Parts: sequence; C-alpha cells; structure tokens
Amino acid sequence: MGMLHTLRRAAACIAIGALAMTAPTAYAQQERAIEDESIYDLLVDRFFNGTIVNDEQVDTQNPASFAGGDFAGLAEKVSYIQSLGFTTAAIGSVFATDTYDGYMVTSYTELEPHFGTQQELQHVVETFHKKQIRVMPDVRLNRVSANHEWLAQHPTWGTVVDNVVQWDYTNAQFVAALREAIVQFQQTYEFGALRFTETTNVPAPVLNDIIAALRDVTPNIQIVSNEATTAQVDAALNEAHVDVWSRMFAQPSQPTSELAQLVTSQASVAAVDTLTSPRLTHKAAEANVFPPTRIKVAMGALLTMPVVPMMTYGTEISMNGATAAQSHQIQNFKVDEEIISYIADVQTVRNKSAALRTGAFELLHEQDGFIVFTRSNDEETWVVAINNTGETQNYAVPASMFHESKELHGLFEKDIVRVDEQGQYNLVVDREIVELYQVKEEKGFNVAYMGVMAFVYVIFIAFIWLLIRRAKRPTAT
Repeated sequence: MGMLHTLRRAAACIAIGALAMTAPTAYAQQERAIEDESIYDLLVDRFFNGTIVNDEQVDTQNPASFAGGDFAGLAEKVSYIQSLGFTTAAIGSVFATDTYDGYMVTSYTELEPHFGTQQELQHVVETFHKKQIRVMPDVRLNRVSANHEWLAQHPTWGTVVDNVVQWDYTNAQFVAALREAIVQFQQTYEFGALRFTETTNVPAPVLNDIIAALRDVTPNIQIVSNEATTAQVDAALNEAHVDVWSRMFAQPSQPTSELAQLVTSQASVAAVDTLTSPRLTHKAAEANVFPPTRIKVAMGALLTMPVVPMMTYGTEISMNGATAAQSHQIQNFKVDEEIISYIADVQTVRNKSAALRTGAFELLHEQDGFIVFTRSNDEETWVVAINNTGETQNYAVPASMFHESKELHGLFEKDIVRVDEQGQYNLVVDREIVELYQVKEEKGFNVAYMGVMAFVYVIFIAFIWLLIRRAKRPTAT
C-alpha cells in the first residue's frame, strides 16, 4: 500500500504541475494583496520547542502551563509551513503574558521570556521573509491581564472586570501610549502583517489612527481584525461566520443556502474553526463521520472560494478538542501525511493561479452540499465542484459559458470533460470531494498525461512482479 500511495502521489504531483504550468508563480510578499494570502494560525508555545534555554517552569503534562514552544522553534519549522503553502503565519500575541496562549498580556513593550529574545523574534521574521511568508503577531487591545504594567503605573487608564483589564479609550494619555507602543513594535521587527484582537470596544477612529501610523512605518503592512469592525482593516474574521462554515462542512449534505452571505466582494477571513472554538475534527467525530475527509472538503472549499482562508494549526493532522485544554495540543510532526499532502496540492495551484485567489466568482449551482462555481480572470478560468454529499453528483455546464470549444481538465480525479451531444460539459463528481477543473483549449487526447500514467502503471506492475518473484524464491534449509 505504501508503494501504491507513493506512485499515486507522484502522478498527482505531475498532473498538478502540468495543469498549473501556465499560471503565474507566487510573487514577493510586498506585492501581494490580502486576497492573495492564506493564513496558518498557531500558538508559539504549542508549536515547536527549539531551545531549552527558555524552558523555565515548563510542564508539558499540564494543559494550562507553558509547554516550551518558542521563537527558535518557529524559525526551525518554517519549511513545514512553507510546504503547506501558507503565505502568512499568524503567531498569536508575543508580549509578556500570564498564560501560554498570550491572551493575558502584561506588557506592550516586553516579549514573553518563555518565547525567546528580541534577536530570536527578529530571526523569525527574517527567516520567514526569505520564504515569502508574512509573520503576523497579535496585538490584543482589550481584556488583558490585571497584572498589566500600565495599570499599576496609571490606575485611571483602565478598569479591572473579572480579573481582566478593560482599557479606557476615552483617556487620551492611554491612547497615545498605546499608539506609540504599537508603532515602536512594528518599527523594531518590521512584520509583514498585524492582527488586532479584542477590538469590539475600541472606537474605529482610534484604531484608524493607529493603522495610519503603522502604514507610515510600513506602507505595505496588512492589517487584520479578529472581530468584525468598521475600522479600515484589510480583512476581518466574523465569528458568526465561522460557526456557519463549520456547520456546513462538519458533516455531509448540510444546507448551503447561507453561502451567499459568506462570499462577498469585501475581503473577509474565513475559517471552519479557530483557536477559541471547538475543532472541526471534534464536530465531525460527534457526528460519527470521518474527520480527515471532512477537513479535506472544508479546506478544498476555503482555498478556492473568494475569501482569505485561515487554518488553525494542527488541522492538517486532525487535531481534536472542544476546549482550549483539549485542542491547544503540542503540534505533532510525525503523523500520516494524507491531509498535509492534499492541502499542499491545492495550495500549489492556488498560489500559482491569480484566478483562484482574486478572480471573478460566479456561483453556478448550490443545493444541500453540492456547490459549483467558476473563478476566472482574463488569463484563465477554473470550474470548482464541491460535492459535500454522500452520493455522486452531476452538473451540466453549458458550453456557451466559454464561447468556444474547450476541455475541462480535472485536477484530482484526473478526468478530461469535453462537450457532449447536448452542448454541455457533464461533470460527474464523486462523493465528499472537491474537484478543480481547469478550462483549457481543446487538444484531443492528453498525450503527456497518458504517458505519465502509463509510466506509473509500468512501475507498479514491475513492483508487483518483484514481489511475486520474491514470494516464489526457495527458502534456505
């Protein structure tokens, strides 16, 4: 089975390379719009322990304690994130904090010692930059630790409620200090992006003033909010939408009528789970369905729709959990690579295809888990079929859509669809898969692909023959 899987994987990689060959390659991060990005959302403490120097009071057996992940670990594992195809690494809050997740911030100027030093964080930014990956730390604007150093120095700047600080954004002195601290943070590390969290009670004019100051420092910086906001951010995550995405893909044949409200002309971050919600794996397991299949369908959808896709770390290994204590596990890098390979394959095409990232979106069909749409620009067109049902589905695309005779080349099922006698492209999509069809000039039989497949099967037959010969070989007495 291992040999067969390897052969199939080789054939898929060749097919993906051939289909995407004419598409433009990924470009430098300073040239990318927010719609070009895909976000890998992680916690520094739970990702990888690169050095034991900062492991003071680390306890990997206590889910509430620091586990040892650090900046050195991020720099060491940059190639892993790159291999998944993600272009932005959201690394959470890196300021000094009472808790491993960075939520209970105690300073806006000091880094968390468990994570590492200023030099190590700068090395992370430089290392990721060389791989064309933006580093995006969080800046938590409210509900920070009651032990925050500013509250001790300036008691009137905020109010403690349930052991967390609610800052007073009507206090001009506090707002000025916050603006200065965030700008200095950006000047020091030159991040490719920043994500603001806990923005609900932050006045939009205050946030806009901070964003303007950041753009004076780094004109191409991307600003993301983890809550809906009227401030001038590049994209925002809507928590209510996360619940909808999750419900649509946690199990097959779910209603998809809300899709229209999720896919808009305004850039939005889309995810099926977050660091503060139950994992999609957990919801799939509760529904007694196979989580890896659910993850592949969900990520196939997010990576092809007109959204900024975000994936929580560990999704690629079916990390489970309903609460932080369960789902904030230490990342395991020694796992089956089925989902990893699938995500990498789709990302390879997405990163090379401007049409899949920023092209026009046209919804052709949507009903109870079966969705068909096009993504297109002046150079290329894709037809994407998402069959999130338990049965094979059919959809006929009118030939008139493409003005002249074309062929639809399937990426994963590797079939070629031509116009039938009714003047239609009849798509037959197997259950619980996402298929991408590249619209290409009609060229008859795909000789190159047939040659590749013939080569793969020759190798496979040779492998079987060797196994038979070995089985027939007389044993020594």
